[in-house]
Order: sequence, then structure tokens, then C-alpha cells
Amino acid sequence: GIESYISSAAAAQFQFISLNRLYEYTKLPQERPNELASDGKYRMLAVKVPYSQIGKLRFREEAGLINVYRYGGKTEELVLLQDPGTETFKAPDNNNLGVLVEHDTAMEQSAPWHRIVAVNGTRGDCTAMAESLCKAERHEVLIEAQSGWLAEGAEVVIEDLRAGYGDIPRDVLKDVNIIVDPRTKAGIVGTTGCGKSTLLLTMLRILEPREGRILMNGVDTQQIGLETLRHAVGLVPQDPVLLQTSIRENLDPFWLFSDEEIWTGLALVQLTDVVKQMQYGIWTPLSADGGNLSFGQRQLLCLARTVIRQPSLILLDEATSALDPATQELVQKTIESSFPLSTIIVIAHRLETILNFDQVIVMEQGSVAEKGSPTDLAQVKGGLFARMIEAKRTW
Repeated sequence: GIESYISSAAAAQFQFISLNRLYEYTKLPQERPNELASDGKYRMLAVKVPYSQIGKLRFREEAGLINVYRYGGKTEELVLLQDPGTETFKAPDNNNLGVLVEHDTAMEQSAPWHRIVAVNGTRGDCTAMAESLCKAERHEVLIEAQSGWLAEGAEVVIEDLRAGYGDIPRDVLKDVNIIVDPRTKAGIVGTTGCGKSTLLLTMLRILEPREGRILMNGVDTQQIGLETLRHAVGLVPQDPVLLQTSIRENLDPFWLFSDEEIWTGLALVQLTDVVKQMQYGIWTPLSADGGNLSFGQRQLLCLARTVIRQPSLILLDEATSALDPATQELVQKTIESSFPLSTIIVIAHRLETILNFDQVIVMEQGSVAEKGSPTDLAQVKGGLFARMIEAKRTW
């Protein structure tokens, strides 16, 4: 009835007002600290050190697993062993990764459950990673280590979540319960004002829950520092955020990845030719807000940043009509194929984006109205998702 439309309009207005005030909101002192003393065991590490700091290494296969040794003279020391059943390395004897990288604070403070997942951009292949460690073909080595917290992918569990904006008493999210399994893709759909974007803000703790909790692999996200949480999550916003610096520094602001990895990321979003045609390639400076790129190219550049990082959890707020059909299709293909180890949650505005996803969550007036596979929900007679599909067909 008319009441539901009024309620939806009011919710959309609240969201609009709140997002307009978001800049001011984020300037206020945070309710929670950026970092907690206990965060080290949850944090992903990316360490770039001279090869001299890891010493002379060699590797060999033993009992079907790859082991890495440091040697000097006639002695050798086991420093890494392949974690059975995975393509990652761990330190031996329940040690931390300080046994590999000497005199590095981050590695020395790592937890025994930290696993090396990439070496110089090579991942998913222990033999190739060991070769990169041992060959010393460059001056420095980049080692990425993931804590056991998210090593097998990110399971997201949202329990009895209630959230709202500022001192407005009305809850925008009401008793939301969602489970997203590790390494699956979930799309969140619903009309304007239903709470989709509010849910994303709450997952990032830009908004703190009023009640309930959000768990990532069993860890309450309110019990870890903001920096640790947000470093574990890759965000692709609806409006691209770019810095007034080079393309390379936009993709890798902390200088963790090689030029080869930067070009690989650009290739996966089909921006290689565009960047090569620029005067300075990846060193081409971007104007304010990326004004020397089209909107679609800016969106793809932000997506490339996430492709390079490969976070365990990706939150994507899909752009709407600002993207041309070709770019929309490219974004969709990238989401489907370029993140095999990531859990992906998409705030979807185009149903085509999420039809091949594992799960769809339909929100209505701040609550979960339907959830299930796209195929199952599309067959629910009179269901919200089924009506969305039908409306799309007749449009």
C-alpha cells in the first residue's frame, strides 16, 4: 500500500542525508581504535626485503611437498615447508615467519598460523614460489603472508544486525541475518532505500552496529582494529576514488607490487592498450579525480587495484547507468573470473551481474525478504526476485 512507498521514500531520504554528511562523520574521532594489540595475528603481511636478508636458499620436493632450506657451507636449515593440501608455505615447528626473514619486525611478530601465499606476485603454486625465492633474480623479494584467519577464504556471518544513522532513532537495518560461505559470490538487491548501502557501510564499520554482530571466519569485526579490518577487505565503490598521482601509484600506493604485476592487473581489466598509448605509460599522472580518463576507465582502474591485491573479501558497490554496456560486461567478467580465492559481495543494480552468483539476498525496508540461489528465487511464484526478473524481461 501507500504506507510501504512512504516508508521506502523516507528510508531513501535518510540515506541521502546521511551519505551527504558522511565526510563530516568520518572526520570525527573514531569510537574504536585503528589498531589493537591483538591485531597482529589477524593482519595480512606484505614485506619487501633485500634477498640478502633471507640468505641463500634452495628447495626440494619431499614426500610430495615442497620444502625450502637455507644453506651455508655444509649445513642447511629448514625455513619453510608446504602446508599439506594447500599451495602455501608455513614456518616449521610452530615457529613464525621470522625464521625466513631475519631482522624484520613484521615477520618476527607474525603468528604461527601465518602462511606465505605469494612471492614476487607468483601465487597458487609452491614450486614456482620456491623458485622465485631461491633464484634471487632481482635485488628485492616481495613476500605476501596471510594469517590463518582468512587463509581458506572469508566466511561472512551477519547475526541479528540492527543499524542506523547518527542520532536518528529509526533503524535502517532491522534484524538482518545473512551467511556468505567462503569463496562464493553473493549479490544484494532491492529498491532504493532498502538498506543495501547501509549494510556495506556497517560491514566496513563506517557505521557501527546498534545491535547484533558481523563475523568474519568467527571473529567479531568489532573486536579488531579498523585498519586491520579494512586492510582485509577490498572495496570497489560506485564512484571511483583516484589520487592525483601516477597510474602506478594509484594501483599500488604502498609500492608492494612489481611493474609486471601492475601490467597483469591492467590486462585483466583490458586497460593495457589504453595505458600504453599514454605518454608515460603507468607513470602517466592522473588529473584531479582521474579526469583524463572516462568514467568507465576510472571504474576499471579501481577494479584493477583490487585484482592486484587479491583480498579475501571483496565488497563491490556496482555502478549503474554511468557505465557503457561494454564496460559493464567487462566488469562482470572480471568479477566472475579474476578472484578465485575471494568471497565477493556485490551491491547489485543490474540483475545481469548476479544471475550466475551462488546466492542472492533480496532486501526490503531494511530487512532480508528473500535469500537463496538466483535459480531458486527466480522460480518462487510472486516472489520479489521473481518479479524483478519478470520486470526486466518486459522492460
